Order: sequence, then C-alpha cells, then structure tokens
Amino acid sequence: MKNREQSIVEQLEKEFPIMPDYFEGMLQHIIEDEVGAAAAEQICQEKTESKGKRHVRRTAVKWVAVAAIVLICGVTVTATENNDLFKVLSDILKWEHIEPYMQKVNPEVEKTTEFVSRQEEQIFKENGGEELTFENPLWEISDAWYDGATLYFTASQSEEAKRLTDCDVSNHDHIRVNGRDALLSAYPIDEFDYEYKIPYHGRYECKVDLTDAQVEGDLEVCIPLVIYRHDAVNPQSHSYAGKQEITFEVKADNTEKAKKAPAGLDNRKSYDFDGGTAEIREFSIAPSTLKIKFKYTMDGPGAEEKMNQISEFQVKDADGNNGEIMTSSMRDAYTTKSGGFSMIVEMEIRGIDPDTESLTFYMLTSDFDSEGKHIPGTEKEMNSFTLPVKELIEE
Repeated sequence: MKNREQSIVEQLEKEFPIMPDYFEGMLQHIIEDEVGAAAAEQICQEKTESKGKRHVRRTAVKWVAVAAIVLICGVTVTATENNDLFKVLSDILKWEHIEPYMQKVNPEVEKTTEFVSRQEEQIFKENGGEELTFENPLWEISDAWYDGATLYFTASQSEEAKRLTDCDVSNHDHIRVNGRDALLSAYPIDEFDYEYKIPYHGRYECKVDLTDAQVEGDLEVCIPLVIYRHDAVNPQSHSYAGKQEITFEVKADNTEKAKKAPAGLDNRKSYDFDGGTAEIREFSIAPSTLKIKFKYTMDGPGAEEKMNQISEFQVKDADGNNGEIMTSSMRDAYTTKSGGFSMIVEMEIRGIDPDTESLTFYMLTSDFDSEGKHIPGTEKEMNSFTLPVKELIEE
C-alpha cells in the first residue's frame, strides 16, 4: 500500500514533469525563508542538460520536503505552469508580489447594457444584417490580479468563439470599471499573422491602469467585444457581424500597499539637489508600478546645456533595488526668470519595493560618439535627489 509521502511524490511528478523556471525560483525563495539557505540547497532540484532538453532529477525526500513547504506557505494552484496569468506576471513583478493579489473571477454576459453604437453597426443593420449572438462569454477569464493600482488578467477565446473560423472576436480599447471609462491594453500571447490579419483565436495578456481612475472598493469590469467577419477571398477585409459585453467582479481585499500623494497645488513638495530643485506634481506607488511627475529645475549659467546632457535616469529604493523605467518623457522645457532651466519629467517604473521609505533619482550623463550616439559604459552621475515616500503620501 502506498504511504502518503509516496502519493505526494507521484502526484508532483505527474503535474510537474518539468518545473518552470519562475515556479522553481519562487519555491527556492520560500524554502530558504523556511529552513535556511544551507538546507534549501539540499532540498532543491539538481538539473542536467541532455540532448538539448532539460531534465530534472528528483528524490522522494526532496519532493516531500518541497511539497510540505508549499502546503505550509499556502502556495496555491494558481502558481502552476499551466496558468497563463502567472507566467505573464512572473516576467513583470517580483515573485512575492504575485500570489497575494491573485484571485478567481467568473465572467458573465451582460444582457442589459448597450455600449456606444458604431457607424459600421448602423450600416450593417440598415442593410438587413442579422447579428451573431451568444449566450456564453466569448472570452474566458479565470484569474485576475489587482493591487489597487493595476488590474491584470489573461483572456482566451471560448470554444464557441474558436468555431467562428471566419470571424475575429476583438476587444474595444476602452472598457468600464465601476461605470468609469478605463483604457484596456490587450496583447496577443500566441503567434499572430499581423500582415494578413487572419482571424486570431489565441490568448491575450490584458492590463488596465487604474491609478487615476478614481475607483474605490470592489471592481465591476465591463468589456465590450466586437465580432468581425473576414472576407473569404481577401482576409484583410472584414465587416461587422455582432457584439457582446462581458462583465466580472474583482475583489479589492488586498490594496493597502497602493498609495498616492494628495493632489492639488497646495500639496506640491519640493526637494533640493546640488544645483537645482525637483517639485513633485504627482506620485503613486504600488506593487505593480510607481508613477511620478515632477518639475525638474537646474539653476545658474549653462543650465540648459547641462539639462541637454542628461542621457538617462536611474531610480533606486532604500534597499538599493534598481527600478525598471517602463516609460519616461521630458517636455515643456523653458528658461526660468532667474536664468535657470526647467522641464516636466514623467516616469512609470516597476521593480520598486512598495514599502520603501525613500527613493533616489539619479540623472546620468555619458559620452557620445561622432554620430551623436550614446556610448554604453560611459555613464556618470550628474546629480541626484532623494524623496521621503512617507512624507509625500501624507495628507
């Protein structure tokens, strides 16, 4: 008769024939936290390379230890190699910021709400067209991630949608969250022939930035979908064939790490650095992202020339973690009355500890070649300033 340990080992061997890197890394962190680095080294897998494929050697002792730690620490089924959302988030977030914000969702077809009619829909109906209708959601969404600032989810087309071999099920760029307009960024995960626009029946990685959406509490997410029929002869030509709106709820049970500086002219705070000032206009921080907008002013003669020498920014939290700058812009530059030079800087950054006590922004300059191109490895710090996060977000 099999004992409990043998059953666990066989089940793990069956479910994880090859352990994905992101799950393995997460387990190692958990194991080290629980039993220490030395013991963890004895527990974790040993890898070998054979015939171009990765093989993992396991022993019953190692797997039972790992299984016990997983059960103790509460790592749920969402952290498996078959979970699309976990795969997406493992490339975006630190592992400790993934599991606490994951939740199950259950989309339904919205039967009462009418979203804005398009001209192509009106023409379709005027010409006697009969819309395709479906009782069940054409997008399947099982998991969502929400930290109070950003909503992530993955969507796959339902079996019913996949049977529409001559049709695309497309999403609107704009959705509604608690009745407010929000921008949906949906990116195909699977291969897709953009050139010929062959109907795409794959999966989507979806992101909704709610930092400035002024939504509170649990979320009611409404996604309009449009069905387009592709011409059999010319796949690039398509026409309206129907619509559907799906809704699902997301709980706001774990949003306390999402913090925001109070808005308004009276709440702006300035911080000096050697040769200038940074005036913070907007600031928000959460596990998913840090967003900041500030007026950056350099004083004295040659300020404009110095400003133009900035080649890049660096951002570090109090623990020295380097933030990854996802987007940045410098605009609205002007000469100040005192002869200095100012511009507005906006950044979106990820990889920063949401509980950090401070943030340091570094302005770097570098050498350029004869064509005016930046020479990697020649970066030098021009100046920097440090922001006390708690002071920024206090009312």
